[in-house]
Amino acid sequence: MSQKNVEIVRAALDAFIRGDVDASLAHFSDEAEFFAPPDVTGSGRVWHGREGVSQGVGDFVSSWADFHYEDRELVASGDEVLVEGWQRGRGKGSGIEVSESIYSVWTVRGEYVVRLRIFRERSLALEAAGLSE
Repeated sequence: MSQKNVEIVRAALDAFIRGDVDASLAHFSDEAEFFAPPDVTGSGRVWHGREGVSQGVGDFVSSWADFHYEDRELVASGDEVLVEGWQRGRGKGSGIEVSESIYSVWTVRGEYVVRLRIFRERSLALEAAGLSE
């Protein structure tokens, strides 16, 4: 099942990267949850359902000018998939340029993503995914 979970997450990410929000959201459960980290847009807030995931991710992306994201590594761990990504852009309000690693842990049950958590620190993401260095 772990490889299937990686494929589901990759399909959702690929759709997001190409800007196809509907195709990305199709991989999420109706009851999905999106957790933003406390130190970025969203301030640790939790969004619920596909609409909530869309709103939460949209709020995050809309805070950037010239936002770019790429996934670098996907690692399966049971129901969890750890994604190491790279994001870069410029804050719309601050104008500050950012280029950094970002981590997410996707929980997949059956055919759908049921939870997406974002982390700025690798160690926290590894712990959330049940992995170690």
